[in-house]
Amino acid sequence: MDKQYSVNWENGRAIALSVDGVSYNHPDQIHDRQDRLVIQQLIAQGPDTAFSGGPDDKNFSDFIDSELRLGAEAAAFRLLFPGLMAIALLLLMISAFLGIRTRQELFMGRTAEGRVIELTLRQDDEGNEWYYPVVEFPLADGQLQTVQVAEGSWPAAYEQGAIVTIHYDADRPLRARIHSASVTASRWLGSLITGTLGMTVLWLTLTVRRILKAVN
Repeated sequence: MDKQYSVNWENGRAIALSVDGVSYNHPDQIHDRQDRLVIQQLIAQGPDTAFSGGPDDKNFSDFIDSELRLGAEAAAFRLLFPGLMAIALLLLMISAFLGIRTRQELFMGRTAEGRVIELTLRQDDEGNEWYYPVVEFPLADGQLQTVQVAEGSWPAAYEQGAIVTIHYDADRPLRARIHSASVTASRWLGSLITGTLGMTVLWLTLTVRRILKAVN
């Protein structure tokens, strides 16, 4: 059996609402969302428009269905909101950690002038060939250290005998790197990517939340 809805008007103002004989003073007092939407639509139609809404009124039914779907989507988003915020904050924390570590490795280590003494040709798992420089540089105590750096290139980025600037950790000199703009940029790449993803997830989450809050 269909529910009965009514709105009583006085001087163009809705003064009494009714759902199946239960009276209300304001739509917000109606707990059932569908009933509340019907009453709100009746008020929006105004006192001079006859109510024809019901199971045979497709436009009115479509309006109610769309509003109910929006409410369901908003409820689902509210459940996902804490998880999305946690993902965004985790990505930002990872970005900060990588950034701090990169800064320490690039700017808090030691610097020395080294020389490329050899170019080693190696293949990766896909069969691509890369040249890896082998450099020799003096440690703080004057002892010479020879290292094959981890960054390879094709074609070779350095010639044998080239003088290069080396960054290294005194406690782990075998992890030395040649100072260059490309290497420095690649070192910041991880922090940049995770930071961008974190900010994107955070912005989208807050934007969707604001939109759903506005339409509900």
